[in-house]
This record gives sequence, structure tokens and C-alpha cells, in this order.
Amino acid sequence: MKKLFKKLASGICLMLSLVPNLNVTKNNGKDVYMKKSTEENEIVFINDVANPNDVSLVNQGEFYEGKILNKNYIMSYSLDRLLVNFYLNSGIDTGFKEYGGWAAKGVGEGDAEITLLGAYSYLYAEEHDEAVLAKINKFVDMIDECQEAYAKMDPANAGYVSAFSVSELDSIEKTGSAFWPIFYTFAKNLEGYYDAYKFANSQKSYKIWYNLGKYLATRVSKYDEETNKRVLKFEYGDIAICFFQLYLETNEQVFLDAAFKFVDKDVFDKMYANEDPFSYVHCNRSIPVVRSALFAYLATKDEKYLQIGINGFELMTKERTYANGNNSELEELHPTRQVETVGFQNAETCCAYNYMKCCDLLYRITNNKYYMDYYENLLYNQILASIDWDSGMKTYYISMDYGYYKVYHDAENSFWCCTATGWENFAKFNQNIYYHNNNSLIVNLFINSQINDTVTGLGLKQKHNFPSENVVSFEVTKEATTNLKVRYPAWVSGQATMSYNGKLIDLNISNDGYININRAFKVGDIIKIKFPMSFRLSHLESDTEPHSDAIMYGPIMMSGIIESIGEISPILTNSNIGQSKDNKIKNELFYSSDSIFDNVKKVDDLTYLLKADNQEVLISAFYKCYKVKYIVYWNIFKTESKEYYDYLYECSYKKSNEIDFINVGNYFSETAHNFFHNNKSWTGNCFTKCNRGMVVDGYIGYTIAVEKGVKNELAITHFGTDNNYSYDIYINDNKEFSVSVEYKGREFYNKYFDIPEKYSENSDKITVKILCTKGTLTTGIYEMRTLREELPLQNDTHIDLNAGESSNIDFKNFLYDRLSFDGTGNIRIKNQDGTILYEGPSKGTIKEYMQLGVVTIEALSDVSVRLQAYGDKVVSIDDINYKVANNDLYYPTQFAVIHLENSGTLRLRIDWSTTTLTRGNQTGKVKVYNTNLDVNYNISYNSLNDGLVLYYDFENIENNIVKDKSNNGNDGTIIGEYNSCQGKFGNGVNLNGTSYVSFGKVKGISNEMTLSIDVKYNDTTNGLFERLFDLGNDYNNYLTMTTSGYACGKQDGISYSVNQQIYSLKPNTWYNVTLTIKGNLAISYVNGVEVSRSEQFVYDLSNVESYLLNYIGKSHVDYTPNLNGVIDEIRIYNYALSKDQVIGLFNVKNVDENKFASADIMYEIIEEKDIDITIIPEEKDNDDSINFDEPSIITPTPNKQKTNYVPIVVASIATVTLLSILGIYIGKRRKVKC
Repeated sequence: MKKLFKKLASGICLMLSLVPNLNVTKNNGKDVYMKKSTEENEIVFINDVANPNDVSLVNQGEFYEGKILNKNYIMSYSLDRLLVNFYLNSGIDTGFKEYGGWAAKGVGEGDAEITLLGAYSYLYAEEHDEAVLAKINKFVDMIDECQEAYAKMDPANAGYVSAFSVSELDSIEKTGSAFWPIFYTFAKNLEGYYDAYKFANSQKSYKIWYNLGKYLATRVSKYDEETNKRVLKFEYGDIAICFFQLYLETNEQVFLDAAFKFVDKDVFDKMYANEDPFSYVHCNRSIPVVRSALFAYLATKDEKYLQIGINGFELMTKERTYANGNNSELEELHPTRQVETVGFQNAETCCAYNYMKCCDLLYRITNNKYYMDYYENLLYNQILASIDWDSGMKTYYISMDYGYYKVYHDAENSFWCCTATGWENFAKFNQNIYYHNNNSLIVNLFINSQINDTVTGLGLKQKHNFPSENVVSFEVTKEATTNLKVRYPAWVSGQATMSYNGKLIDLNISNDGYININRAFKVGDIIKIKFPMSFRLSHLESDTEPHSDAIMYGPIMMSGIIESIGEISPILTNSNIGQSKDNKIKNELFYSSDSIFDNVKKVDDLTYLLKADNQEVLISAFYKCYKVKYIVYWNIFKTESKEYYDYLYECSYKKSNEIDFINVGNYFSETAHNFFHNNKSWTGNCFTKCNRGMVVDGYIGYTIAVEKGVKNELAITHFGTDNNYSYDIYINDNKEFSVSVEYKGREFYNKYFDIPEKYSENSDKITVKILCTKGTLTTGIYEMRTLREELPLQNDTHIDLNAGESSNIDFKNFLYDRLSFDGTGNIRIKNQDGTILYEGPSKGTIKEYMQLGVVTIEALSDVSVRLQAYGDKVVSIDDINYKVANNDLYYPTQFAVIHLENSGTLRLRIDWSTTTLTRGNQTGKVKVYNTNLDVNYNISYNSLNDGLVLYYDFENIENNIVKDKSNNGNDGTIIGEYNSCQGKFGNGVNLNGTSYVSFGKVKGISNEMTLSIDVKYNDTTNGLFERLFDLGNDYNNYLTMTTSGYACGKQDGISYSVNQQIYSLKPNTWYNVTLTIKGNLAISYVNGVEVSRSEQFVYDLSNVESYLLNYIGKSHVDYTPNLNGVIDEIRIYNYALSKDQVIGLFNVKNVDENKFASADIMYEIIEEKDIDITIIPEEKDNDDSINFDEPSIITPTPNKQKTNYVPIVVASIATVTLLSILGIYIGKRRKVKC
């Protein structure tokens, strides 16, 4: 190394010439934490954080324990290995082996490495540990060596230092592509160098920081508009903040210019207008955008930027966060009120890290205590919850779903972004406990710590057992006359009390929400404040999960403990969260007392036994939970409430005919089922589910339960993107089935197999082996079930009893969750264990969650009872040829055509609880017709020509020119080879995957439009992503629809998406796909049925008129495949069609408006109740009309209440049409196939 320094002498001179004079201050031999500033840009905060050199943690409690765990393992890192790629990029091969994961060459390269320098610096600021300082100095010396070597090797780029080549910077500027979000990494590097300067007083690190920052800012400040747009496509992290910080330190204009190159004006404008720009965007990319607005305010003093930052924080967190204050799923933000707990990739730790930075800055600027309340929530319930309390490793995500466990990084093969921020989080717990406001010392966090405050002169020590106990205690260690302010937390229940040296004193609470203690403090004085805590529910503000509640105790998020996983918890090298759904404890809590918390008993620190009516659950502080399966969100209901019964009805499908279930790919589920496999199979995950894939000769197998003496069925769950592979199923080593799998679209589906009876005659278990015989099962097998034979349904029982008589009713053979009955007299109903389920008049509904088995009906007086059991899940009907989401119909005039070949029972149930719409004053109405009426009769079809600005019917194509039948002259040109062929109506055009239709500007579009296409794509897996429409100018500006259910508008590189709910368009089948846009509301339809919507679609439609490169069947994104299929009936309107009009588009060419006029209405439901319709196949007449038998309506006997069930004998085809807004279930009464 000494020789190397001699060779770099000229490079050193070049580097030193770049650095301004340093101003480093010493105080009593300790480095002083101070902000370097000039008069022009001096920062003045209302509150400022206490000097971290003055604050240290006391050796007690989880924060100290976590800090030591973190310190012990980060101090073990070899800097020679850590910085291998920095040396290689500077032309020096040190011969050391790099670490793995994101630290490896060509992966992350430099993200985590320099963040570690910051973590070391935080530790040194608190502890002044010379071993840590030696680590920092060596680290900085090595980076300095690399920077100087690079300047010698490439003088034109002097100042540059990185683990990746400067060519990556050239690439992103010129082409908009790079191997990694490199400006995100530059920001992490600049922050690490700045931290070493600020917290460890490293002058050399200041030089590195300044030179790299000046090099980057000089390049960035010269970007033209197009280059700037290309760069902004990628996640860029805190780079704007770094440039603002450089400007605030140096007052050099180049840094301010560079900072504003990373300010997205459109996003800032939306935040300023309090409009949401964050739906379906990368969460951890967006939080720094909010914080950069606050730095823009500090740099310019323009209060507009402060308002942008305040609005942005609220927009990111309001109605889209979990109980712990964090959010994101798969690193994206959901739209407001659409946050979900489903899946394992929730609540990224980096997001919490950045939200806390926002909270700190907003608090310092605004003096709003709300931000410190929010900070505390994140600190306890995400950051402290992210550590493995044995090893010190950290989580990437924290799942909010039921039955999961935490998975942590390892020391040498992870280096995720959350690994790095985890190092920082646990190295700086001392930094935000204390703040200053004028001459006041502020206590914001109740963490065992000691401060010797150089501002007020006060010495103070916190030592207590908070939050295990609700008392915080302060001891004065250095006297001073000042004002002590203590945060009054938002979670306090009741009135706090305070004692000073053992005497109760009144609380002086100021308007800013702080307890004020203004006096001459003397050494040894003791202050104790009791903050009452209680249990409460934190409701998930989400329309997609309306019943989800988390349990909080004071500031602590509690979790239910399902079971320990001991030492077998895997420490993985990726970011997947541990999954297990075979759970003994359920995420349901039912209570009949006044509160769910009426029966709670403390068993340990922050650990309680909660007794609900249906189960006892151990709940504990979430941050204490590790190596356990847990529950965060619960479905909590008071028994006998309407919500309780509605929930039971919705969940009744769980009591299906299922015998056994295997969560394929899940460690615990597989272990419980004696899993075996060979090395040609693997485990993975897709769409929030784990799975197992295989190649030819690969196999997996399990032992699974069956039921003796009955017919059993095997169900295997696949995802529809696997294509053209085969496998054999062996039962007890005998090959029983050969299975072929073809592409079915982006949806889960089941294959069913009748298990030969010989395997269950004398055994309650079988061994099932899956052997791949052709192709590759990429996503493979997700779930495996065994099911009972279909059981007869006893839905009608008559009982006549004299007083004192009883009758046993056996309900084993059917599914139910409630009993509805009508009759006379009084009865008592008992369960098998003697529990009284009901006592009273024998009419109405027994609303009780009952188990399968025998119940006893006892007559308290002479009684006549008619019982009917119901509650089985209304399931997917194979015979409905018009599918709607979840088999629910929600909108007026929506209909389903029902075809049944065999006798069966159909259920129709009006249920307002199933619809997301507001009922208002409308009455639910359903009509059943006697024929197949697959048209919409409420629409004037002539109106479908109004507002057309482009219409291609492909009937007359000459010289590749497609005539615009809207008479607006928007003719199109077919590019490439194509075939005219049979379309949906008349002629269509077959595009072969390379050909497409191109057309120019479309005039007349302002803030509304409709795009519609009839399409039949060919049998190809490319169909997932093939473009239907793509209107635009280039990669960064377009409006598109795809065959996978995705509609997106992109402006200046920013995407605005309709909800990406996946629908499946089957190959070789005609579909009408329509997108309507009106203002910020965008709705996608398939065959007239809404499949997704977004109310935050902020795409500016006025841009469409300027688009020159408009395509049908082709994308502006090079790697996205062209459409391979037949197209017909292309329509563009200058307004948003109504739902009825969209249905009309689907049927526009085969309407028989007289059908409805001639159809007989067989039954009309106008109340919220159930009917059953018995279908009896009959011969069709030649004119295709269907004859009904007379309705057979059960007439109640005198003095008896009419039952909720009205069987009606009808023919084999019928149409059900909604005449007003309501929810309706449609389904056969049959066994559930999950």
C-alpha cells in the first residue's frame, strides 16, 4: 500500500484541489456534533435534536440489548472483503474475496457497504469507543485510497469513487438503463461519508463526500430535459437530499441546481394540491420525495415546499398504513383504503426507516407532537420488531398476514437494503430521545438513557421498565435551572399523574402537548410520571379487509402467539418471509361481554392471556415475537351482532368437505405431512403463495389423510401460467393418473382426481407422489387437498313434539352455520355437550355458530317445528356461461345465464353486506326469466355511435389501410404481415405477433375517453402481457391496455395504473375489453363486467391529442410482446361510456330487443332473503324458448311463519337479472372445491 501512495502523488494533488476549507471543532477532546452553515442558508429549527455526543443508552432494556447485538456482529466485518469492488473499480486488485448477496459484483455494489460506515459513526458518537473509531478511520482511509487511485487512473472523472464503473452512469444518462438504481446507491454512499464527518469528525471523509458530491452535481446540473427524464425513471433515493445538504454546508449553487434536477415537479404539484400521486408506486422511492420537499424548504425558505412535505407525508400514510405506522406490499403502496394484510411481503423495514427520518424533520420544523407519536409507533412496532434477539440479524419485510413468522438476513450473503438500514437503526437509538426548544430540554422517547446536555446544562437519567410498566422515571444527575418538557403520548388512556421527589404535583400541559417542569433542578431529584395504558383496537382502514383489527396496548402492537418454531427458523439469503398456514390458533375472536378485553390476564411482561368465547390466546408485544408464528390482525365480533352473523355466513365455506390440506412449499406443513423429494424439484413463491416446481424426473411427495370407507377426492392447485407440461400421480407407489397441464391465464385453479376406494378401505392415510414427465413445472404445485364425497343435503325437517318431548337431529351429513325454522310453541336446542344453543319461540333463526354433529330439540310446550339448515359457501358454478367476479352481481341490469344439465338446486340470495356500494333507499330486486337473455335491454343501442372519434370494423381493407367508420378520418395502417379472417362480427384481422395497426393523432379528447376492442388472442404464454392499445409518443409517454388486466398511463416516466386485478382471458375465445376514463376515475371491463378500477388515475388525457405513434397490438416498450391474435370492433370515444353502454358494446351486433318483452317473469325477489330454485331439465322448443312448470311455492300452514326458502321448479336454462343495486350469490348447493 505504501508503494501505491507514492505512485498516486499527482492524483492526490488533483483531489485536494477540489476540497474547500474544513471547519472542524473540538471540545474537551471530544468531537462536537455541529452543523456547518453560512449566513445565507443558516437553518433555524423550532426544535433541534440533542447532540448525540451528549446522549448514551443505559445498560438496561431492549434498546440497549439490541444495540449491543447489532454492534457485536457489524464490528466483525472484514473491511478488506467489504470494499473489494471499490478497489477493483479503481484499478486495484487486493486479492480478497467479496461478500455475497447484494454486496457481490454486478448485484448491488456499494449500497450496503458505505451505510455500514454510517452505522459505525453513530456508535462512535454515543460511545466514543476507540475500537469503533479505528474501524471508521480504516474504512475512510481505504475509500480515500480508492478515490485517489481513480483520479489517477481517470483524471477526467476525478472525484468519482464507487463499487461500479462510471460507465453505468454514462448508460443511464444516454439510454435510461442501468444494472441497478445507481443514484440510490450514490445517495447511500454520500450519506455514509457525511455521517463519518458529522458524527466521527473525519476530515478525510468530508473530503471524499465533497469531491464525490461535486463530481456528481457538476454532471447532473448540466442535464437537459430528455436526459433528466431518463435518469428519473429509476429509484434515486435520497440523492436530492444529499445535494441539498451539500448546498446547505457549502452554499455552492451547483449543488442546489443538481438537487432540483431530482425534484419531480408533477409529483410536487400534486402533493401541493393535496392530490394523491402514490398509488401503485414504489414506497421507498416515494418517501425520500416527501423528505426532499422539506430540504427544498430548508434550502430556499419557500414555504410552498414545507406545505408539500406536510401534505405528502399525510398522503403517504393516511388510510393506507398498518397498525405499526408502516405500509407497502411487494414494496408498492396501495391506493387509499385498499391496504391488505394478505401475503408475506408487507411493511418493508427500509420504509419505516425513511418514515422516521420524515417524522424527525417534520417535528423539528413544525413542533407538531403528532410526528413524534408516529415515530414512537414505528420505533417499537417495526424497528425493534425487526431483530432476531439471538443473532442480531434483521428482517426485510414483516408480514401482517395470519400464521407467518419472521425471517432474517444472514451475516455474509444478504446485504439487502434493509440489512443496511437495520445496521443504522440499531446504532442510533440515542439520537431522537432528546430535543431542544429555546432553553428547554425536551424528552420525546422513554428509553433508558443518560444525557449531559451542553445546551441547558441539565444532566438527566432515564431508568425504568417502560413499556412493560406504565411509569417513566427521571433522575437529575447535573443541576440546572431550565424547563423540562415531556411528551404527553397520544395513546394515554385516562389522566397521567406526576410526582416530584415522592410528592404528587399538578401537571402543567402546554398547548403543544407537553408536560412542562420549569424549576431549578438539583442532583438526586426524582421525577416519576405514570401514563395509564389500556388495550384498544387499531382498525385497518381498508375497504378490501373491512373486519381486520390489530390489538394495541399503550404504544405497543400486540400479536397472538400461535406456536414456537424454535431453532428451526431458517435464516435465508433472500427476502421471503416465513410462511405457515396450518395453525392451531385462529385469527377469529368472538365475545359476548361488553368488550373483547374484559377477560385478559397478565402472565408476563407485555404478555397476556386473552379469553374469548371461541378460544384462549396468548398475546405478546410484537417486538418480542421471534421464532414464533403469529397473528397481528384479527376478525373480532360481538356475538349476536349482525356483523357477527354476516361474517360467519361469509366464512362458512371453510367448513367444507375438506379432509386434509398441505401448503406446498411451506416448511411446517410439509414436515407434518412427511415430505420427500429429489434434487430436480425446488421451492419458491408466486403471488403471495409458496410452491414447488419440477423438471423432468423431478418429484415431490407427501402423506395425506383420507376418510375410511367413503369416496375421497384429491385436489391439486396450480397457477395458470404453466404451460405444456405433464406429470404422473402415484398413490402408495402405484401410478394412478397422468396429467397434462396447459396455459389457463393468470389465475389459480384446481385439478380433481377420484381416489380409488381401495386406498381408503382400511387406512386413513395415503402417500401421494407427483412425478414430472414432460416440460418444466415453473410455478408448479401450490396446494394439495383431500376431499370427502359429495354428501346429501338435508335441508328440510319437520318435527311435531308434545311438551317435554325431545328429538335428536343429526347434522353430520350436511354443512351449515345457522338454523332457520318456523313453527309454533317454545323449544330448547342443546349441543352434544349439553350447551344450550337456543331457548325460546320456535320461529325465526338460530344464529349460533354450531359444529357438525347431533343437536337435541326439546319441546317446552306442544310444538310444531320446521327446520332448514343453510350456510354452505355458494361456489363457482361450472355451468354459468357469463362469469362475474366472485360470482357476485353488484350492478343494475347485470345478469347471469344459468345452464344446468342435471337436476339440482340453485341458490339466489339478496345480501346487502356483500356489496361495496351504498344501498341508499333502493330496494333489491331480482327477476328470474324463462329463457336465455344474454342481452342488456335497458340501453338504446343507437347511442353507441355518439361520441365516436375512431371506429375500425375491418370490413373494407385496401392496401393495408383500415378505414375509420366514425367519419373522422382517423384511418389506420396495418404494418407487417396479417390475414383477414372471421372476426367477432363479420371480418377481423389476425395479427401474427410482429404485425400491428398504426394510426396518427386522435382529435377531440379532453378529460374523458373510452377505448374498446374485441380480441381473441392465440394460445401463447405471451398473452399475459400483449398490448391491445398503446397510444403515445415514446417509452415515457403512453396510454396502454394489455391482455393481463393491466391498464396504465405513463407521463414523463411516471406511471398511473388502474388497479392491476388479474383477469384471465382464455386463448382462442372472443372477449370485449373496454377501458373508460373520466377525470381521475378509470374502469376496466371484460365482456361488460367491471374487473378493476382506480380513482387515482391522474393521467392527463389532453396529451392524447398530441400523440403521434398510436398502436393496436404493439407496445412502446421494446421488451413487451406484440399481440398474437385476432382483433375486431376497435372503438375510441371522446367520453366515458356508462356501464350499461359497455354491456351494449359486448352485445352490440346480436341484440334481440324483443326477447325481454316476450319472456315470462317466473319469480321476483324484493326482500333480503334466500330462495332456492330447483332446476329440472326439459326439452327445448324449436324456437329455443323454454317452458316453465308452474312455480311450486311452499305455502306455510296457518299460524306458521313462511320459511326463507322458496323452491321453484324451472327449466334447464334461466336468466337472473338485477333490477337495482345489490349483492347476490349464485351457486349450486354442492360441496365446496377450494
